[in-house]
This record gives sequence, C-alpha cells and structure tokens, in this order.
Amino acid sequence: MYINYSKHATYRCSSRGIPHHIVKFILENGDHLKSYKDEIYFVSKKTFQEVFVLDKDYALKYEKLLKGTALVCNGNDVITAMKIKRRLKCK
Repeated sequence: MYINYSKHATYRCSSRGIPHHIVKFILENGDHLKSYKDEIYFVSKKTFQEVFVLDKDYALKYEKLLKGTALVCNGNDVITAMKIKRRLKCK
C-alpha cells in the first residue's frame, strides 16, 4: 500500500511522534468514519483487543500510539494526524 503524506501530515506526524509504521498499521487495520469528503481512521477498543491477541508485544509497545492516534485521509493521501482527546464525531 502506497501512502502519500501531505506536508501538513508530515509535519504533524513528526511533531507528535507518530512513526510511519503506525500510520500504515492504522490505515490497513483500523476502523474509519466518513467526515465530509474525507475519512477518519483510528483503532477502536475492539480492534486493539484483536491486535493484542495476535501480537501482544507490538500491542503493548505501541498501545498509547495505537489507541490515541487518528488520521484524516482522502484515499491514500494522509491529510493530517491528530491525537484523540475526546470521542470522534463525523458529519
């Protein structure tokens, strides 16, 4: 899967300490909500439990990043990355 990062997404990922392998994991395995013309990708509690069962070491090592990161994407273009501070709402 090819992922194209906008300049804003590159800046946000680096400033928030979100590595590219986490972004790829969230896009491939996470849940998503429709928000206007874009989609918000995140890892739900249920998805995290599935990851925990399959690869406990990976889940424990990156738990905070997996549970607390959301990505705004348009197709394979990552527009921005953000920390989840409250419940995600979509329009």
